[in-house]
Amino acid sequence: MTERDVNWLSKNNIPLKTESFRLLEKFAVSFINHHNRCIVVDGYAGWNKAHRMKIRVFCTRSYHALFMRNMLIVPTEQELAEDFAKGADIHIFNAGEMSVSKNIEGLTDETVCALSLSERKMVILGTQFAGEMKKSIFKIMHYFFPKKGILTLHASAY
Repeated sequence: MTERDVNWLSKNNIPLKTESFRLLEKFAVSFINHHNRCIVVDGYAGWNKAHRMKIRVFCTRSYHALFMRNMLIVPTEQELAEDFAKGADIHIFNAGEMSVSKNIEGLTDETVCALSLSERKMVILGTQFAGEMKKSIFKIMHYFFPKKGILTLHASAY
């Protein structure tokens, strides 16, 4: 899906096999499931209701949850019951406290921010920097929105 749309010659975009991504996702989900708490944050990326994306974040750190609650548009109780009950557009699994081995095919570091645009999932391992979630959402929006003729900007105003 991304073969022609992503600059794979960039040092920042490293292709990862589906099997490796699924293994990383399995590690992250297992870590979150076996932690003493799982915090789920639902919110919207994009202000325009006709085009915004539903984001669901799973994390174990309170400051990650607070960061994303501040970053995303908080849904109303009705939107949670009606819109998010159908599922989210993007799932982020933040298990940043857990490092992984570089022995997984395609990895170059123990810190991983792996994004599957086709599965609309993000996995974070080995870094507790909350900004990785924000950066990932921007990447996702910069990928999908122009395909709908929407210009995306890395900006905000209140």
